[in-house]
Amino acid sequence: MFTLLPASARAHAAMNSAWLLDVRADRVDARLTLPLVELQLALQAEQPQARLGQVLPPRQRLEASEAAELAAYLRRHVQLTDEQGRPWRIDWGPPRLSLPRDARDGRTDIELALQLRPPAEASLRRFRLHSDAISHQIINHRIELVLRSDWDSATFADRPRLIDTLDHGRTRALLDLGEAAPWQGWSAMFRLGLDHIAEGPDHLLFLLALLLPAGLGLGGPPVPGPATAAAGRPRRRWGAPLSLPDSLRRLLTVSLAFTIGHSLTLAATVLWGWRLPSAPVEVLIALSILVSAVHAWRPLMPPRAEPLAAGGFGLVHGLAFGATLGALGLDGLGLLAALAGFNLGVEAMQLLVLLAALPLVLLASRQALYARLRPALAAAAGAMALLWLWQRLPPLVSGWV
Repeated sequence: MFTLLPASARAHAAMNSAWLLDVRADRVDARLTLPLVELQLALQAEQPQARLGQVLPPRQRLEASEAAELAAYLRRHVQLTDEQGRPWRIDWGPPRLSLPRDARDGRTDIELALQLRPPAEASLRRFRLHSDAISHQIINHRIELVLRSDWDSATFADRPRLIDTLDHGRTRALLDLGEAAPWQGWSAMFRLGLDHIAEGPDHLLFLLALLLPAGLGLGGPPVPGPATAAAGRPRRRWGAPLSLPDSLRRLLTVSLAFTIGHSLTLAATVLWGWRLPSAPVEVLIALSILVSAVHAWRPLMPPRAEPLAAGGFGLVHGLAFGATLGALGLDGLGLLAALAGFNLGVEAMQLLVLLAALPLVLLASRQALYARLRPALAAAAGAMALLWLWQRLPPLVSGWV
């Protein structure tokens, strides 16, 4: 009975519970988050001797008897059915305690991973949820129902969507996720790939720095210097313009190498979880731009070595692309489809950038003014890369200290 709770508990400023839903091909995965203090109050109102009411941090797992109490409580207060009233199967994962992230956040949650499976021939996208866990005792407690990822409605974990709320006066909801439309997921991933290049100045600047010497061959008098003389390989300047077929062949080879490189690490990051922390990846991307800018000003390598360098830099950029997809909350076929759609978007935007800039670069490279314009553009790209290094090195260093 609600009247068993003291007035102070009934007036408690409740922290909300949340259902985070991930729609898969044959089930709905859910993460249920329950605030520990409110859960203890509600459970003890029904079972004053419940052991769960004595749980205190910093433990991260419940004992078997406490987990059994929690499971029995949730089975009494959570039901899932289709529209005809047939029950869904709920597979409950082991509960764990989620501790406060810092001293200012006093909230401790209990989190459970669930798998929700509909009865035979029932719709996966339309079902009823009854839940009055905690809210049956604490009248100002809210239960938020959040769609975290759903390929068919282009909903992903980086932008989850609140679809309904339950409370003490409303304990049932019909969750209608709409008709299945796989093209929405494809379209969203393709646009995400386009936007990642179009709105990512570091990726764009790297592509443009690759373009600057694309129409030039090595030539001109050697640049003197003790280091290069000692090595027996004097550095050279960029020389006369190449023929149009040679320029195109060189640029396409470099672009293809970059594409292969970032596609490999993108796939490895998404499918097998090969990841680096973001700080070193961002520093390496800035370094790749700096190297490309210096190479555009004065050749660091012969043209035949450019594809190897572009492929290596592509491996680094692919790690950044993979971090974007890793945040979407997808798995299985949805993840494979996202990988394909995103990569196609990236390649399409790269192609648009190359098609827009290439004629200008090739035309300008045949003009005498380009001998001054190219170093100025390379210097601007290098200055931007140095600025990014200055901004990105402190997080990397602080992570090592």
